Amino acid sequence: MSIFTVNRQQYDQSQRWEEPNGQPTSGVFGGGTGLPFYLNQLSQARYGFNNVRNGIGGFYVPSNKLPTWQVSGEQQFAAIYLIKASNDNDTPDSAEIEIPFTGNFFRVCYDNVFNPDTFQTIVCDDRDRNNILDCGDYYFRLGLEDYPDLFSEIFTVWDYNYIGINVSGQIFGVTPPVAQVTLTFEFEFNNQINVTSATIGGNPLTTNPELVQGPSFPLDIPQQLEVVLNTSNSGTYKQLYEFFIDSNDLQAGVQITKIYR
Repeated sequence: MSIFTVNRQQYDQSQRWEEPNGQPTSGVFGGGTGLPFYLNQLSQARYGFNNVRNGIGGFYVPSNKLPTWQVSGEQQFAAIYLIKASNDNDTPDSAEIEIPFTGNFFRVCYDNVFNPDTFQTIVCDDRDRNNILDCGDYYFRLGLEDYPDLFSEIFTVWDYNYIGINVSGQIFGVTPPVAQVTLTFEFEFNNQINVTSATIGGNPLTTNPELVQGPSFPLDIPQQLEVVLNTSNSGTYKQLYEFFIDSNDLQAGVQITKIYR
């Protein structure tokens, strides 16, 4: 068994890859320096220098991208998780978020003279993502079949054009099996972003904050709304939110969850 990371600067290049459903496609891999991965989480730079957090080895990415990396080996990848790191080494990190493989990563298969078609490289490129990550420090955990997990170096989400979306919900009436709800979307971004168009659930954004009323919001059934902001100078920002009202606990109000895709 062998595992290694491709940690180098490379030019954009055409490549043939294979989606998880096995249908071969092709495209261009974005160039970039690869994020290192370790067999031991304690190898992360944050645990060095007398256990004091430091910025050495930091990778900075915008809030709608992930750092580029490539990991090669013979083992199948069971899952890829994203974890937000705590601000100090004495505080536990946040809960893991499983990042779906489809649409986020590519699998490149290579021939191996000893075991054909099993050697592979998993690639995370620099495309715009479907999620807006909160600013802060993060790392990946790669779950592998029959092999110890791999942990990436810490990377930092920092975006001078950062778009923050504050979402809240208020119930103003209940008539089972539905509830009347007002959802409020408030956008925070600096003046350097030029937003050309925006939609919430497919409907154009008209004001900031935007109030979305759902007079027939069903009880006990999750509902989803996608926010899309197109800009002329910072790409496209997307975020999916799930809304849920528990008929057994109306005092809890509208439960809002950010969905990672």
